[in-house]
Amino acid sequence: MFRGNLLRGALLSVALFVMVAMLGCTAAPTPTPTSAPKPTQAAKPASEATKPAAAATKAPAPAATKAAEPTKPAASGPLQKISVGVTGSNGDAMFHVADRKYARELGIQLDLIPFDAAGKMVPAQANGELDVAGGAPSVALYNAVGRGIPLRIVADRTGGAPGLSSTYLAVRKDLYDSGAIRDYKDLKGKKIAIASVGSATQLNAVMALAKGGYKPTDADLITMGFPDMVIALAGKSIDAAIMTEPSITQGEDKGILVPLKGNDDYWPIQQSSVVVYSPQFAKNKDVANKFMVAYVQAVRDYYRAYLDGGSKKEYTDILVETTAIKDRSVWERARPVGINPDGYVNVDSLIRDYKWYRENADLKAEIDFKEIVDNSFLDFANQKLGKYKK
Repeated sequence: MFRGNLLRGALLSVALFVMVAMLGCTAAPTPTPTSAPKPTQAAKPASEATKPAAAATKAPAPAATKAAEPTKPAASGPLQKISVGVTGSNGDAMFHVADRKYARELGIQLDLIPFDAAGKMVPAQANGELDVAGGAPSVALYNAVGRGIPLRIVADRTGGAPGLSSTYLAVRKDLYDSGAIRDYKDLKGKKIAIASVGSATQLNAVMALAKGGYKPTDADLITMGFPDMVIALAGKSIDAAIMTEPSITQGEDKGILVPLKGNDDYWPIQQSSVVVYSPQFAKNKDVANKFMVAYVQAVRDYYRAYLDGGSKKEYTDILVETTAIKDRSVWERARPVGINPDGYVNVDSLIRDYKWYRENADLKAEIDFKEIVDNSFLDFANQKLGKYKK
């Protein structure tokens, strides 16, 4: 059965302490499942400078620390701050590089705000308190659009491609070594962590169970943030998790987990995460276009470094400097995700997932994907930069 509200009684300060401690040792305490924590304040959104700061969860994700100072000169005048929601997954890397390398010369600065799931960014965006969201397209997003809130999917963030996965079914190493979990057929009755109900990780878990011949109710799905999954696996409070990099490589290094299968096997070519603009930010065309120019350049740097035979050094240097993960080998060895170097999303994949949510999740809204997917900002960026040349 689904358990979206199972992490009880743990304070976020304790969770933060445990996460930090785990990075320096092989053993870590097990996080106790709780419901979503109360939000902290975020930076003032570019869309409405007079509105209160954005809501976000307190628990810091590994890839959501303050960005370093840029190497390129900033544009003259004060920088326009843009609040960006992140989840601690590999897709955050593009935001760090966009801010570190490209944003300031355009007169903007990104303020990365950690959330434990993309669906929890929706209220902040709907209220104009968060400019940009980076995460899985979710039931919460689609239902908000169905209520008349014009959130817009504007760019690719992570996705599948032949031979590439954006998420992985990771299992505890002791269970793998003992032979208790070696394939999909071994998942029955197991505790499997997902980032949230009504999002890509739930769908991935359901499809992995289906490969073993099981229904969603044949396992116990538990919600928690990506960084907490490594801690929970180490503490043996869960058996498996639908995870992303760089948490997988960190867990492997500590002998905690084994990535059993990628979603290229159980749900291939999935548009697993996207960039979403709030209604207010989308109206601020000048700043929204500047963000997209910076973002597309960072995406191309990632594509060039990880998928097109280029050097990873500059990209890794930035991530080591601007994130909480200081072991550069983690970033160098992290499994790459598929991404479009021109930034456009896979609409067919979005529609495929949407149809599953309509039939199996609490999705009431009827969505016109010609309306919710807005390519105008990418069109501007690609006209300015030119299309990527492989």
